[in-house]
This record gives sequence, structure tokens and C-alpha cells, in this order.
Amino acid sequence: MVFTTIWSYRYTRLGKQIADPARRPSEFEIRRVAWIGVAASAVGILFSMLVILFEVVQLLIYFLRAPQAGVPAVQTTGGGQASWVSAADMMNLLALTLSLFGELTVLVFSIWLLFRSMMASAEFPYAGNEE
Repeated sequence: MVFTTIWSYRYTRLGKQIADPARRPSEFEIRRVAWIGVAASAVGILFSMLVILFEVVQLLIYFLRAPQAGVPAVQTTGGGQASWVSAADMMNLLALTLSLFGELTVLVFSIWLLFRSMMASAEFPYAGNEE
């Protein structure tokens, strides 16, 4: 998170360089900076999701060991009825977390496909260009 925050600040500096024709960086350097930002964000998201998955599985195991009626949730307020959290609630949270993994996987492959389709082919270098 610290790296991506610092890298986002670098984007603001890069924007000022792009606005100044005398200090404008090359297209390669701009792409490199952007790809490093994408990679760092993806690694951060993946790490966060792995931690979430680990915690959800730990809670699910805890709840499966508990009586089948559920585990009373701690109430910090004095009023109201006691609420219960069951293993089914934890299974729901686990399913949501796993679907988030699936969505991230689809996003990564979609971005990869998008950029692969935008690259020039060595076999057909002039495909799409009617010259």
C-alpha cells in the first residue's frame, strides 16, 4: 500500500512532465510507469485477497466447530435482540470472496487479451492498415 501510494504521487509528477514540452518523457517511459503501477496494484489486490481468504477460512473452521445453532455476536449496545452468526453466514462470505477471486482473474486475462490484440504482429505487420 505504501508503494502504490508513492507511485500514485509519481503519476502527478509525470502529468506535469507531460504538460511541459521541454521535459516531456518518451512514450516508452510513460508506458513503463503505467505498467509498474498496474503490476503493483494487482500484487496488492492479490495479497489483500489472500489475507481475506485466509481469515474467512479460519472463521469458517471456528464456526463449524461451534454448536449448530450458531455463535452469538458480541453486542456493544445495550438495547436490541442478541444476533447470531452461523456457519452458513461464513459460507456466504467465503463464496463472495471466491467470486471476487474469479472476477479478478477474468479482469487480468481480459486486460492481457486487450493489450495482446493491440500489439503489432510479426507475421502480419500491416494487418488492419490499408496501404
